[in-house]
Amino acid sequence: KNTLEAMKAVSFGNATAALGELAVFHYLLSEHMMTNLAISGEAKLGDPELSLLNIATRKDLPILASILRKCVASISKEEKERLKNRWIGAMEMARASAPDDRVQLTPSEKEWIQNHPQIRFGPDPAWPPFDFIDAQGRHKGMTSDILKLLAERTGFEFVLEPNLTWQEVLGSARNRTLDIAPCLTATPEREGYLNFTQPYTYVPWVIVTRKDFRSIQDLGDLIEADLVAGEALGIQVDRHLLLAPADDEGVARVLDLLERLQH
Repeated sequence: KNTLEAMKAVSFGNATAALGELAVFHYLLSEHMMTNLAISGEAKLGDPELSLLNIATRKDLPILASILRKCVASISKEEKERLKNRWIGAMEMARASAPDDRVQLTPSEKEWIQNHPQIRFGPDPAWPPFDFIDAQGRHKGMTSDILKLLAERTGFEFVLEPNLTWQEVLGSARNRTLDIAPCLTATPEREGYLNFTQPYTYVPWVIVTRKDFRSIQDLGDLIEADLVAGEALGIQVDRHLLLAPADDEGVARVLDLLERLQH
């Protein structure tokens, strides 16, 4: 399941609300004309890392991780602003300094690039405007532009592994058949097998409901509304859709997820 499926579940009355990223909701609302949906409130997650996007590399490639950290740090404030305007309009980017454009690589890092000119990556095929595959099979989104900047500054050729679902991308990153996952939030579990660059953008989380639903301002209101509504419960978190029946077991699953997000 993806964000679009979560929004359809809410639109068709199969779920009460969807929790996800503001820019993704805006993009899909416009593309798919879901006029019966509205953004109801901000979801303030307890873990700020869930609102930051990074490039993740395999743990066994520390030199590559070092190179990419330096490259991400070299992306100027003006370049980030240009990418923001292209892909997510007026949304706020992650605050960062504006370092020199030149990437200061060590001799061993330069040698590593010469010996490993191609870097295999897997995108999220359906997470616009950040990361997606278009109708012609081309990698698009903010992440695509970030990789183009990094390629210019390193000489790397970033090679797309085609036809992967998001779950397959995560699995391939874990089993080391991909070198990087370029659009990923850092979690303690993922840090066990991946290294992360500094964030390159900030992703506010919001709650989407049908327009005729009661006002939802935060996750606390969502919990109460779901318990009272007597409908199916739907939560979209970190590109995973949880749909649960509005019974005691389903409510318990959703409450457990929300509690973990808030701490």
